[in-house]
Amino acid sequence: MFTGRERALARITESFASHRSQVMVALHGLGGVGKTQLATQWVHDHGPGYQLSAWLRAEDPDTLAGDFADLTSALGLPESEHPDQRDRIEAVRAWLQHERDWLLVFDNATNPETIRPYLEETAKSHPNKQIRARAQAELRRLH
Repeated sequence: MFTGRERALARITESFASHRSQVMVALHGLGGVGKTQLATQWVHDHGPGYQLSAWLRAEDPDTLAGDFADLTSALGLPESEHPDQRDRIEAVRAWLQHERDWLLVFDNATNPETIRPYLEETAKSHPNKQIRARAQAELRRLH
């Protein structure tokens, strides 16, 4: 059971509710303070309301690429059968450009460059949206 972080969870919810465009919530702090646990609880409580809600392991570039490419299966995209990971990544990026109700958690993203390759085309298609990552765990919602 998750207890004692209700205020932090409420602040995340308020951040998403107060914006009509891209929202980024960066959870930061020393290792072991519960950032991932906090993000996990928030996604458990709110993730089902999104067309796509996904957890991406961003600590290693190859792992992140694999997790992102695997979203083709979750989205039911025909590219999910493509053997080339780059084709699958491009298919997910294209989907994100055209859809607005999604939530991605980049767990252990240490800097913006870690996730930029996956979202920069999305930022171009929504010019008023700035894509940034600065911390250990991120929540992203476009609506």
